[in-house]
Amino acid sequence: MKKVFLIGSIGIFLLLNLISISFGEEKETSYTPFFSFKKSGVHKEYRLLPFFGYESDTEKDKTELDILWPISNYSREKDTVNLRVLPFLFYKNDMNRTWMQRKYLYALPLYISSEKDDQKSQVFFPFYGRFEGWFGRDSLDIYMFPLYTKSVKDDETSYNYLWPIVQKGKGTGKESFRVWPLYGMDRVKGEHDKVFYLWPIFNRQKSYGDDGQLSKDRLLFLPFYGYLKSKERQIEMFMFPIYIGEKRPGQNYIRRDIVWPLVSYTRSENRNVTQVFPLFRMDKKDESTRNFFLWPLVWANDLQLGNTHEKMCMVLPIYYDKITETKKENKETPEPPEITAEVTPEITPEITNERITKVWPLGSYRRDNDKELFRTLDLLPFDEKGLFGEAFHKNIGAIFSLCEYEKGKTDGSLRFSILKGLFGYERDLENKAYKLFYFPVYKKKIEAAQ
Repeated sequence: MKKVFLIGSIGIFLLLNLISISFGEEKETSYTPFFSFKKSGVHKEYRLLPFFGYESDTEKDKTELDILWPISNYSREKDTVNLRVLPFLFYKNDMNRTWMQRKYLYALPLYISSEKDDQKSQVFFPFYGRFEGWFGRDSLDIYMFPLYTKSVKDDETSYNYLWPIVQKGKGTGKESFRVWPLYGMDRVKGEHDKVFYLWPIFNRQKSYGDDGQLSKDRLLFLPFYGYLKSKERQIEMFMFPIYIGEKRPGQNYIRRDIVWPLVSYTRSENRNVTQVFPLFRMDKKDESTRNFFLWPLVWANDLQLGNTHEKMCMVLPIYYDKITETKKENKETPEPPEITAEVTPEITPEITNERITKVWPLGSYRRDNDKELFRTLDLLPFDEKGLFGEAFHKNIGAIFSLCEYEKGKTDGSLRFSILKGLFGYERDLENKAYKLFYFPVYKKKIEAAQ
């Protein structure tokens, strides 16, 4: 009886919602934190959290479906189709695009199929298959992996038996052989000469430039001694990890690691690093700094990335604060006045300011040029910008949003809600409305001031 009542209640809620939407009375409706419907012009969104989510945008020709996110997701945007069913099934098809065309189907771990440009791969793992353009090879054939594999790169063909133990390769001016971990060699005439014994204890590599002269020489005899010598870098190692030193000729660069990675010291013209791990790290490069204290608990960054200035402070997992300032040149600028000795035209860049502050899991505060938003609770301890964070909030985090307050800075709008509409208030330049128990109880049109 209780199940019938519950199903009937949900059905009534859905019916009332669809009726109100059809008459244009509401464009956003929530019935408990679990079910919501949004409609805004060309955009529609249904959510029954955490089980089901659907979005469509006719202007962008985009559709997205989530079932038990993040387990399954289907999305289509114009000529691109994606399907994911964790942890086994992955599908993507964007072969109709005019650039970077690719298509793949992974039914892990048994079947892999992919197509990119003129390269096609199909694998029935571990029995038989062929990769094209994978793992840095033109082609790779497997038979009863790891018993036998065959790979081709340029004009070199390599054979592996009981990968990675036995390997033999041959090509024009190329030769390689390996019985891992006892011995291995790889020679390319005029390019490099590599050899190892008892990997990873002894390793020697020599590389040659276009003029045939030695350009890089590397020796590694773990843990006792090692070096790398080239025109750009000179590295020495004694009793790893006790000491590692690096110099860069002509760059005034010096680095010392003592009991790596515990103590690290770097000095150069544009970068200074001092580290005593895990107590602290002070890293300054040009106008940017990346610091931590008591790794991985406390982080403090001050980054200058092109036209973006970003400050971030984080104390895992309870506190996160990031301020971002981005300067954008106005695409449309008025005709500059005639340049004279007294008048110099100036182009004022458009500045976007954003801030997000979180005290996890109690709440968060966000603001940008257009609006500010306060929310409690907020389950992610970091900025949710990006595919994962945004999808997490829509499909899971919204369930735990007890209270939200949002205020528009440019359009005069204001929105307040408790439990996604148990009690709610909304206002814009034309209307204001109240909700109680997820239903609108009062709505009034605001008269413009005379």
